Amino acid sequence: MQSHIDEKHVAPYSVLATVYDQMMNHVNYPQWGRYLLRVIQKTGIAIGRILDIGCGTGRMVEALHEQGYAIDGCDPSVSMIRMGQRRQPQLHFYQDALPHLPHTPAGKYNVMLSLFDTMNYLPDINTLRVALHTIYHKLATPGILVFDVVSPRMCETHFNQVVEKEVLNDKFAYERYSYFDRRTLTQTNEIKLFTPDGIFVETHVQHIFPFHEIMELIRTSSPFRLFNAYEEFTFHPLNDNSLRGHFVLVKGLGDD
Repeated sequence: MQSHIDEKHVAPYSVLATVYDQMMNHVNYPQWGRYLLRVIQKTGIAIGRILDIGCGTGRMVEALHEQGYAIDGCDPSVSMIRMGQRRQPQLHFYQDALPHLPHTPAGKYNVMLSLFDTMNYLPDINTLRVALHTIYHKLATPGILVFDVVSPRMCETHFNQVVEKEVLNDKFAYERYSYFDRRTLTQTNEIKLFTPDGIFVETHVQHIFPFHEIMELIRTSSPFRLFNAYEEFTFHPLNDNSLRGHFVLVKGLGDD
């Protein structure tokens, strides 16, 4: 086993991309996709073209494409995009990032998704405000944004002072150390990856927004109208005890 002296600190998802799908093999993307389609259908807005913002390795892009929808994916990580392109070369992936999405054309997509805590990578509520304004102006009219975030309760319950270790195959293993700072609402996940090329360490930092703070932002500082906010993978109203929230925002229904 190599010593800590050999560890190399690298950017988030730069090395993790290689084994990300193995680490996330517990996620049922087709089922999640079907839930999202039901959420969108409740708005009454017909689905045109979809963009998955923060698409990672493209598993949701793949799942919705297989259900017959036109969908593209963008992500800040070149390594993650390459994995998606390798698995689904016929689909379109490109590098872009919130809060400004400089490479995303306005008006091309009337549905935008931001899933699996992508918004939690924004560092503060003001940056989230900028991101919502960007997405609003990039969306076609009428348009829909669906995004999800985890709650402070989720992090306190499941991701504070937690250590995970797993051997993924004969070449890769990882250790993940998770910490939640309730005072700053910061979730830190340090992932140590053991590979044939050495030991790599990625530090992932997320800001965990209280749901009421997001609700207030949408109400007072966002051009969107809040269509609904649901508890994790249900159609129950979001509440203070929810672990994950799905926010459904609409543009151009005549009352926003």
